[in-house]
Amino acid sequence: MIILNLLFGYTLIFSITCIHAKPPGLKLPSKKSVTQVLLIGQMRSGSSFTGELFNQHPEAFYMFEPLRSLLQANITDKQSLMRSVKGYPFVEGVSNIMKGILECDFLQISSNILKNDFMLRSRQTAEFYTCFRKNETSTENFQKCLKLLTNKCEQSSLRVVKTIRMTTELAVTLLSTLPNLKIVYLVRDPRAIIQSRIMLNLVVEHNIQTESTELCNRMDKDMYFIEKSTMKNRIHIVRYETFARHIVSEAKELFKFVDTDFHNDIVKWIEHNSVKSTNFNPYSTSQNSTESVGRWLTQIKRETAKKVDESCVNLYKVFGYTEFDDLIEK
Repeated sequence: MIILNLLFGYTLIFSITCIHAKPPGLKLPSKKSVTQVLLIGQMRSGSSFTGELFNQHPEAFYMFEPLRSLLQANITDKQSLMRSVKGYPFVEGVSNIMKGILECDFLQISSNILKNDFMLRSRQTAEFYTCFRKNETSTENFQKCLKLLTNKCEQSSLRVVKTIRMTTELAVTLLSTLPNLKIVYLVRDPRAIIQSRIMLNLVVEHNIQTESTELCNRMDKDMYFIEKSTMKNRIHIVRYETFARHIVSEAKELFKFVDTDFHNDIVKWIEHNSVKSTNFNPYSTSQNSTESVGRWLTQIKRETAKKVDESCVNLYKVFGYTEFDDLIEK
């Protein structure tokens, strides 16, 4: 068992329990040409909404937050995070999980991940989860469920993992080991992120300065590793505000980046789920996307916005955001 101080600034005790281990160096054959995608960003950056676009594509195998069962620390918790998932140092363990999913090698995935109810958030993995829950006491039947999941994955030409629980630094390192991998990195106005977290009681008012500083420091580090990468052509930055205002055209560009045809099912989903709604649900992927862009401006306290400005003003220049007082004068 190895103790590391990596990722998110937490101290972690990490090991992985696998369903089965394959011999070292053995690579499973790829049955067809595929595009692999890591969709990453900060909590409340619009990643669930963006991920749902991939989930609607009939050729996509989409997995929602597979690291959730391993990293379920509250965002306001600053104490050391202790996790035990047997066998590997943390970074290597997370890399193995991501590679296992993207290569449909689910024998390498912790059973805790496959048992997590977040599996219900994807069309493809929900069928496995239902099968598993019906057969969790039978090893033989569980293996049949696992085969079902593997087949779904192998038959898909687009494999997508959406996670907010992985650093950009680690994601970028996977580009060198997975030649078909592309990264979609989501960016959103830090004030909108902080306000959304406040609405969900994930951030307390007296801790806004610390939270916003940590958020923008992480975003700054993300951009450092993206700019440092020698494979920037395989990284696509999505600015939430632009994406939400021009969702169809931006979604088409997104699917062009991942070498996948833009399917009409996605347009139908956008039309059905991105319409004006009077019932605001912060956890829902069904909202008026244009309206959601500016909602934080009507909700945030000026003193809150100014604290975020103080922490993040240098980052605004990178992404084209404006300080609060200048913004409300427009």
